[in-house]
Amino acid sequence: MNLKLIHKVKIAADSWELMFEKPEGFVYEPGQFLEIYLEHPNQDDRGIKRWFTLSSSPTEAQLMITTRLVDKHSSLKDAMFRLEPGDSIEAKGPMGSFVMPKDIKKPLVWIAGGIGITPFRSQMKFLIDNQEQRDITLIYSNRTVEDICFEDLWASAKENITNFKLIDTLVDKVPSNWDGKTGMISKEMIKDAIGDMAESEFYVSGPEPMVEAFKPMLMEMDVKEENIHQDWFPNYTEKF
Repeated sequence: MNLKLIHKVKIAADSWELMFEKPEGFVYEPGQFLEIYLEHPNQDDRGIKRWFTLSSSPTEAQLMITTRLVDKHSSLKDAMFRLEPGDSIEAKGPMGSFVMPKDIKKPLVWIAGGIGITPFRSQMKFLIDNQEQRDITLIYSNRTVEDICFEDLWASAKENITNFKLIDTLVDKVPSNWDGKTGMISKEMIKDAIGDMAESEFYVSGPEPMVEAFKPMLMEMDVKEENIHQDWFPNYTEKF
């Protein structure tokens, strides 16, 4: 399918929102992703294809992806950021099973590192728009305050989702007035935040090394393997 760019906006230190027109009849679940294709000159060895989570909610009129633009980035991402409103990209999807359980009574634990927050933005916006109540704990780790995304949405979630709890943590450049947690997400941080480990469904999203490390950690904490869901972002290497 063809997606036409509406706008691109910087929303955090190096994070950008790219908004596209939603094709008529396009249906997806919060937390799914698209496979993006963009032909461009001077391709690097990563080619013309990449996967991007839809950070928009199905309740919204447009499709949105949120991505980081750092100093060392791929030729495809460079081409994406040269797009102007009205330009198009090709996409396939939706894809992926990183979606909320049908049972709304299941407690959810969302663990996000950096850009891994994007599927949770989609899911939380969906819940708020549909006035759907769930028990959710979000543990959200960033390098600095300037990297935090979607602060307005989390503030809205605190007002609209009765059993929503947000734990922010920073791993670098912690300001003196910071009232959240500090350091990488640890077993102790998770235990302090979660009341019922056994009954909760854990969703872990972020750089691939981080996500891979959390599965054995959670299993050591007696979380069942079937209750651990992973969404990793290749080529990001930060530790959260």
